[in-house]
Amino acid sequence: MRIFIMSDAAAPHTRRWALWFARRGHEVHVVSLNANGLPGYEPAKVHFIWKARFKNAAFTRALKAPIILARIRGLFKRYQPDIVHAHSAGGYAWTTMASGFRPYVVTPWGTDLLVNVEKSRMNRWVTGFALRRAALVTTDGFHFVKILRNFGVLEECILVHTFGTDVHHFSPGSDDGERQLLGVGDAPLVISTRTPNPVHEVEMFVRAIPEIHAAFPAAFFVIVGDGTDRKRLEALASELGIASVTRFTGMVEEDRMRRLLRASDIYVSTSRMDAGLAASTAEAMAVGLPVVQTDNSDNAYWTPNGEGGILVPNSDSAALSRGVIRLLGNAAERKKMGARNRQKIIEEYNMDKEMSKIENEYKRLAGKCEK
Repeated sequence: MRIFIMSDAAAPHTRRWALWFARRGHEVHVVSLNANGLPGYEPAKVHFIWKARFKNAAFTRALKAPIILARIRGLFKRYQPDIVHAHSAGGYAWTTMASGFRPYVVTPWGTDLLVNVEKSRMNRWVTGFALRRAALVTTDGFHFVKILRNFGVLEECILVHTFGTDVHHFSPGSDDGERQLLGVGDAPLVISTRTPNPVHEVEMFVRAIPEIHAAFPAAFFVIVGDGTDRKRLEALASELGIASVTRFTGMVEEDRMRRLLRASDIYVSTSRMDAGLAASTAEAMAVGLPVVQTDNSDNAYWTPNGEGGILVPNSDSAALSRGVIRLLGNAAERKKMGARNRQKIIEEYNMDKEMSKIENEYKRLAGKCEK
């Protein structure tokens, strides 16, 4: 099949999705509205639709729309895709819908339906319009089904599936010298891999560190990612007197992400909301880490309190501190929770199993089911 993926080429999720289908022998094209993208998409082909930069945001949006739409239609006309899949119910779904191509699939990513649609009536109307005209809407969040129904998406057009994790790549094992690179030796290590931005509220983790450090002075803390809040959080760590025990790595590739997770003892997620199970949390679970995370979205399903980890209220740094301190003080509990989490991912979040479901849906919608 010739598959077009409408998605941000700078997002690791986009690359994983594209490569899975490309390695299955499909011809895969990624259409990105972001001028930047990650390396390593081959054999998938990436098309960057817009590279210009303007200071006036309103002027930019007004100028962009017809040009972007024309370029996307040109790509569709040239390559004649069998299926188009828009990742996010925002701009990528809007442009796919407006292109006139059918059939197309939409996968909301979270904030597009939880935050962005509240910004204006126009945003909500266009998003709903694009969702209702999709042949299929997929989601990895059980709680998203009700949201999609409220937008008028028919039950038979909704598929709940998980994004999946490569359980062979993300697995327990050696950290290959990552602890030495971080300079932490054999000390307890607590990690967050959520992108530092307002939605993921990594500040909650930073503010929890002083209390954890007071209880376990030898502990170190790692914050992975390079979002809008990173510089402010680095300054906050200095202000709180924890800069010497806190490591900000910035963005890392998957191989180093795996090493960082393997080097760690506890994983923390402070996001205020998610569509389903965050891919970063799933990776930590696959490596065999216990999870301390905020109790929202579907998190109680994936890591029940006291089984897969500890659930804490949104924005509650004190509760987060207590949860991490409890686990740092109980190695047996950490080991039991970590083993349970890996098994949960193997059984219900296996990338090959979950992506095969999508492949079958693509074939069905494109009329290419095997006879």
